[in-house]
Order: sequence, then structure tokens, then C-alpha cells
Amino acid sequence: QSNFAFFPEQQVTFGQVCHVDKAHTGQVNSLCFGGRNGEIFATAGFDGHVKVYKTEEGTEISCCSGHAKSVDIVRFMPNGVLLVSASRDDTARMWDYKTGQSLAVLDGHTQRIVALTISAQGKYIATGSIDSTVRLYSGKNGAFHTSLVGHKQGIKHVVFRSDETRVLTSSRDQTLRLWDPENGDCLAEFVGHKSIVSGCEFSPDGSLIVSSSLDKTVKIWYADSGTLKMTLPGHDSWVDWAFFNTIGSRIISIAEDYSIKSWDPDNGRQTSVMEGHESYVEGFGLMSDSIHLITGSQDRSLRAWHTGTGDLVGLKMLPKEVSAVEVRNDGYRVVVGDIAGNIFVFASALPSLSRDEMEEVSLEREKLATELVAAMTTN
Repeated sequence: QSNFAFFPEQQVTFGQVCHVDKAHTGQVNSLCFGGRNGEIFATAGFDGHVKVYKTEEGTEISCCSGHAKSVDIVRFMPNGVLLVSASRDDTARMWDYKTGQSLAVLDGHTQRIVALTISAQGKYIATGSIDSTVRLYSGKNGAFHTSLVGHKQGIKHVVFRSDETRVLTSSRDQTLRLWDPENGDCLAEFVGHKSIVSGCEFSPDGSLIVSSSLDKTVKIWYADSGTLKMTLPGHDSWVDWAFFNTIGSRIISIAEDYSIKSWDPDNGRQTSVMEGHESYVEGFGLMSDSIHLITGSQDRSLRAWHTGTGDLVGLKMLPKEVSAVEVRNDGYRVVVGDIAGNIFVFASALPSLSRDEMEEVSLEREKLATELVAAMTTN
């Protein structure tokens, strides 16, 4: 019998590191960590500004001004020095965060940009728009590279495969498409959802794709062929996000029924349900062990979940509704923005178990839960 079969749940704690009052006039729309080790972070606001702060002190480094409307998305380039932002003024911009200088305007879209992503090594920047196209730019200088044209309605999400040789898009036209970013050719179309495809992600090895939809389902596809592997039903409302954990052993889905679910991508079995939020989840991130998930919601809460068991293992209430959340890669810092323009940085502490130990706890609890359900069904 495992030593962890009856191990009590440990708590994830959130200790406040710093607070920036009224960083933006209006809602914080997006957050991201940058620098070599996440020692800085950037914010994008409804006020049209992008700002950069020191993570530990909360002191402002620069303010990047130039967009004519709300900035909805901000991302650091992999080098941690350059920033890219996307705005409701139909443009994206590349910035030098140290000086706040705009280095390039990434234009060409005719309607609002709703997706912005950067390939793993920084070769490409991709923007997706309501105008139904995706535009690719050089990560070196922001020069236009090519357009991805084929979707019949607006883009919802764009993501690169880790080797930068493929780019995946989801659309309001109920499909996904796989593209070659070098020449803009469409390599595969994924057909099967019955409503808007809200999101899409590659598995860590790039062999599978997971998609989420307003048809209340999650689907798993074979990346190379575009064929459907399986459908995961179970949510009672639109599914906003679905993604693989960092080791590819689970899929996490987040829906507008306020629930979060974990799935086994091999057999489609639902492994846990995380319930407790009382409004929409606005941001999320996995901690470094790939087991604990942090979510922030309009219900003013920041929560930590054990994705193996579904247990709530950490809770921090905030003064205002959460509008954006970013978890640093090492899992030890979380930055949160709210609808009033305030920013909080928290130190997140993991339970004192190794990753292998936590995985064993998770698998053991899943096994016990399955046995309990079977016993209840038999009785």
C-alpha cells in the first residue's frame, strides 16, 4: 500500500509581495512576466497604456504610450527585453521596455486584434483579428512576413508549436486550421465543433491538439492528420479554455458554468472536477509541479486547486473583481490585476513534497475515488 494513500491535503499559500494602486485608469486587461527570471512584469490597460514594473518592489520602470485605444494583450519576447502589445486600434506594437520607445507598428488588420502570440524562440509574432485573418511578423524587427487567409469568420486563438514549424488557429467559423508559418499554406482543417471554437493548444510533444468550444465540448485531435481522436462532453456551458499540463498527462478545461475539469487525454476519462468559483474565471496558470492550478475570477477570488483530486487548496480574496492573472514559470510569483486598475503580486508557496511525490498522491487519490464510486454504484 502506498505511503500516500491517506496523506492529508496541504495548502498553497499566497503572501502579498507588493501592491500597485491604480496602475491603470480602468481595467487591467493583460499581464506577463519578463526579464531573465521573471524579475519584471508588464501590464496592459483599458487606458491604452503598457507599463513595466519590478516584480519584488512594484516600482514602475517605464510606460509605453502610443496606442489609440484599449490595449488588450501584452507579451514579452523570449529574450525578455522587447515587448509586444495588441490594441483595439487594430494594431500591435513592439516596444523597448527600458525606454518605453515604440520600435515598430505591426499594422494591416482592418478590425480589432483579439489574439497575440509569439513563437518559442521569437522567430515569429502572430496576430489574429475579427477580420478573419492572422498576420505573421518578424520577431526581430516587426516586419510583415505573411498572412494566413482561409477562415470565414473572426479568429479566436492562435498558438505556435514549440518547434516554430506549425501555427494553429481557431475561429468563430467553428473550425481550426493548421498552417505552415514559413509560406502561409494551410495544411489541415479540423471540422467537428458545432459552435465557435474558443481556444486551441498543442500537446507538449506536438502530436495532439485540444480545442474548446461554445458547443460545451472539448475535442482532442491528431495534429498531423486533422482527424478527431475523441470528444469530451460534460460541461453545462460554453468552454472558454482547454490546455494540456506541462507533461501532457492531463487536459484542463475551464467553462462559463464556473467549473474546471481535468481529463485523461489517453482515454477521455474525467479525473476531477474543481468547483467553487461564483463567477467567470478571467485568468489561470499552472504552478511548477504541473499539478496545482491557480485561477482568478470575477468573484474577487484567487484560488489554488489540486488538479488530481479537485480539492481547493488555497484561497485569497481580493478587494475588486479579478480581470487578469499571470503565474511565473517557476510558480513562485503570481501577478493579479483588477477592474479598477490595481495590481497585486503574491508569493505562492507549494506544498513541501517533490513533484514525483505529489504525482503519486494524485494518482493514489484518483484510484481511491474511482474505487469509492464503483463501490457506491454496486451498493
